[in-house]
Order: sequence, then structure tokens, then C-alpha cells
Amino acid sequence: MMEAVRRLNGNRRFALLGLVAALLVGAAMVGRWATAPQFITLYRDLDLQEASQITESLTKASVTYRLADGGTRIEVAVADGAKSRVLLAKDGLPSRGRPGMELFDKPTWGMTDFTQRITYRRALEGELARTVGSLQGVERAQVHLALPEASPLRRLERPAEAAVVLTLRPGVSITPDIVRGIAMLVSSSVEQLSSDHVAVLDDQGRMLDSPSEDGNSLGLSSRQLELQQSVEKHLAGKVTELLTPVLGAGRVRSQVSARLNFGQVDRTIEEYDPDKQVLANEQRSEGGTDASSGSDTPTVMNNTFLNSRRIDKLVGEVGNVTRLTVSVMVDAASLESGPAQEAQRSRLEALAKNAIGFDSTRGDQLALVAIPFTTPAPPVVGTIPDSSSGTDRIIVVADRLGRPVIGILALLAAFVLGWRALRQGNLAQPAPALAAPAVTAGLVAKAVAPTPANIQLRNRIASDTLDAPETAAKVIRAWLAEDA
Repeated sequence: MMEAVRRLNGNRRFALLGLVAALLVGAAMVGRWATAPQFITLYRDLDLQEASQITESLTKASVTYRLADGGTRIEVAVADGAKSRVLLAKDGLPSRGRPGMELFDKPTWGMTDFTQRITYRRALEGELARTVGSLQGVERAQVHLALPEASPLRRLERPAEAAVVLTLRPGVSITPDIVRGIAMLVSSSVEQLSSDHVAVLDDQGRMLDSPSEDGNSLGLSSRQLELQQSVEKHLAGKVTELLTPVLGAGRVRSQVSARLNFGQVDRTIEEYDPDKQVLANEQRSEGGTDASSGSDTPTVMNNTFLNSRRIDKLVGEVGNVTRLTVSVMVDAASLESGPAQEAQRSRLEALAKNAIGFDSTRGDQLALVAIPFTTPAPPVVGTIPDSSSGTDRIIVVADRLGRPVIGILALLAAFVLGWRALRQGNLAQPAPALAAPAVTAGLVAKAVAPTPANIQLRNRIASDTLDAPETAAKVIRAWLAEDA
């Protein structure tokens, strides 16, 4: 190897040294990249003051970390993730948001009644915020309570109210059922608080579910709209399920528009029956003879009767169906042809009316139309099992194994390139002088292709080489020097 390097000229030797230096630097960079730790997010969306406390604790514990997102996100190596969380939990970091009932762990000597009320409200808000923030899909929550002061000398001027602000995790949407559950949770934890007076908002200030309005002056609430849509979907499904075995899968489409009555009527009727009386109290006062007039004083009677009465309390039904409008569309190709088609349509219409409980007295309408379907019914696609967790594990394992493999391949490629460079340098050295004319003739014979013209040229060169071998050797040396 060293002998081959000495034979190289100045330019090739300099190029070889540059290649070796580049290979060493590349090997160092690949090794550093392959052995670099993989970082994971330890905590995100932190306050800068809280982030400084966490980084100080990690520095004391000699844990490698890095900051991102302007210092609000802290990342550590994968191997130090569990260790860092346990270490920070020992110091109470990160804090669990607003303080809760631990506010009363300290002595409360010298506290006034007003201070105790404020402290209790803060503790209650903190506990509710922790509970709501622990729900699935909720990253952080804040709860604000407005508790009016109760006094035995006056009635409450307004009821208790609450506001909940939710910060959801990326890609998570919250359903109305969860919003109502959060409102019920808060109202059940606070005295004299109704769920109708709990406002739930997202971190952008949008109402997730508005409180219900008395009298429905602003239209249907989200709960009422959800109930109406559920009734419509249920009735449309019953029609489709009933007619599908007759016409075939994908040949029936049905839509239902239902009008529900959400007005609650509470009526009390009180009637008296004068024919049915009961004597409750009788007072009789009888007088003697009047001395001045000489006549008898009349008897005075004061009777009290109880009349029979009846009290009826009528409460109207809430959510009952007041009108249905049904549209059914069937594929014309699935119906019979000729005069029998009209009879078949009548039977299908009767089946659809019975399925939804059709009532003409309340103004229900049903339309069954036969139209040729131009597009086939969409195929039923089965649910695909969620394999995201398995895919994530495969990606992590491939990432861990890929770095060493790529590093080894890079080193092998660098070694092969260097070896080829050395071999090309050896092959480029000038060959020794050709002393024998036969050898020269043989090389010339091998260099010329075996064609008729080349054969004649080869014979001539061989003849000239035999006549003047010294001149032929000089010519070949000149060729080799030009190639070098």
C-alpha cells in the first residue's frame, strides 16, 4: 500500500490525501449521527417560570435535555423519559395548574369570613379544573365560579353560574354529549348550581354547547336538535330495512323529516261542585222578647259549608311527533313491469306507512317514487382494525436499527471508493521498457481488431518492429508517457 502511494505523482497523491481526510470526517459525522440519542417530548405548553424550574432540576440530575417552541416544550432522550418524570414528580413539578383543596393544608389562623369564602372558591375551582382536565381528549381546563352570597335575611338575587374553558388536544373534537357531561359534573359539585347555568367554551372563545333557553325563543337547542335527528334517522332506517329484502340491497333510499313538539304545558284546573256541600260549622243565636216592642227577637244562624272541588294537573307530552314527511325512492329496475307495477307500488307504500306509524289526521305525508338508479349502491366496507399502535412500534424499531446500518454502509462505500482510487493509481504507472521485439509485436497484435485491413496493418507493424526494434521501443515509451 505504501509503495503504491510513493509511485503516485504530486497531483494524485494530493487527491488521495484529500479523499482520506474527507472519509475520516464523513466517518466521524456518520458515527455521531448514528449514536445521537432520540428525543421525546417530556412536557409542552409550559410557563417560562415553570420551565426554568424543570430545567434546573434536570441539570442537577445530569439529564440531557433540549428546549423547543420558545422554551415552552422540553425534550429528553428516550432512555431518560421515565427517570425524568419520576424525578420531577418528587419535586412537585410540573404543578397541576391552579391549587385545589391543599390551600387549606396551611393554618388558617386570623382568616376573616370573606377570606375563607374566597379561598374555598379558589380551591373548588382548582379541583374542578383538575377533574375536567383529566378527561380523555382534554389537555387543560379552567373553571370560573360565580357564587352569590347567601344570607338568612334576604333571598338570592341570582343563581350560581359557572364557566369552563377547555383546551383540547390536537386533532381531537368534542361531542355534545361530553359537553353536557362536563356541565353536569360542574353543577353537581357546586351547591345551588344548575347545569343550564354552566357555559362551556373552547380556547378560542366559541361556545361548545349553549345553555337551554326557556320557551325555545331562540329555536331548538342542541339536545332537541339531536333528538329530532335521531328520530328521523330511526324512521328512515325502518323503511329501508323493511323494503330492502323485497327490492334488493342498495335499491331503496328514504328520508324522513319529523316535527316534534318540545313545548311543555303544565295546566291546573280547580272546580267546585255546589250540589255537594258539607256543613263545616253551624252557629245559632236565639233571642228573647223585646221589652220595648213586646215582640220576639228572631233567631240568627251562621253556618259554614264546604263545597266539593276537583283539582286536575295536566302536563303535556314533550318530544312527541306532530307531523311526518317521508320521501322514499326505489330503483325502477327492481319493480315489476306492466300493469302489476302500480299494484306493487301500492303495497310498498302501505308497508312504508305501517313502518313509520303513518297518521293522516296529523297531516303526515308519504311519497314513493320509482326512478332508475344510474350509479350502483356503495359497497359495504367492513371496519379495519386500528393498527396505529403496532405501526408506531415498527417505525420506532426501524428508526433505531436504521442509523447503525446506514453508518456501516457509508463506511463500506467510503472504503470501496478509496480502494478503487488506489488501484487506478497503480494501473496508471508507466510499464517497463519492451526489450524484445516479439513482445512488442504481440502487444500490437492484441491491440488491433482482427479485420482484413487491420491484419495487413498488423503484419506491416510486425515487420517494421523486427527490422528496427529500438525505434519501436522508443515509440511505445512515448505512448505510455502521454497516457500517464
